[in-house]
Amino acid sequence: MALRFLRKSLAIFFACSLLAACYPRDDLGIDNSMNEINSKEEWIVYTDNEVGFTIKYPKAWLIERADLAEGRTFIGFGPLESRSGGTLWGIEVYERDVDHVTDVELIINAIGKQFSDRNETRKNVTIGSLNALLVTVTTQKFEDWISKTVIIESPRAIYSISNGAIDDERFNNFYESFELL
Repeated sequence: MALRFLRKSLAIFFACSLLAACYPRDDLGIDNSMNEINSKEEWIVYTDNEVGFTIKYPKAWLIERADLAEGRTFIGFGPLESRSGGTLWGIEVYERDVDHVTDVELIINAIGKQFSDRNETRKNVTIGSLNALLVTVTTQKFEDWISKTVIIESPRAIYSISNGAIDDERFNNFYESFELL
């Protein structure tokens, strides 16, 4: 009887270990199995005429769009698995003709403001013919929390493209496909 219990316990342990290896999670409980790059993954174009841009994203992903208060719009992109916790990547659009703050420094300072050991780096990047700013924010408290936000300014709006603080090499393809209409 004890031997059968031990075998069942080992079988359950082995199954759980195998499952954990297939679906790695970091300290924040975020599924990082989505980070693997699939070279055969097909990407399609999302066009938003209302706020004036196009961007490519993985075809199997979902899109959620929300018109927020004060001339802000959020468009989120993510796999079905991310739906319960929101989307993975997002674009927040701050329209300039609305009477609210559209200061880039305020947008940047809000990234990771919950961390007392917030570390920020900035890098000028070019996306097509657009000048942009890549802001990376990290914290030592959670080594896997790596927020990358690309900020693009146009006369019409400020576009803030975020990786959801999950380091994923595909994010570069995402923001580099951004185009203004």
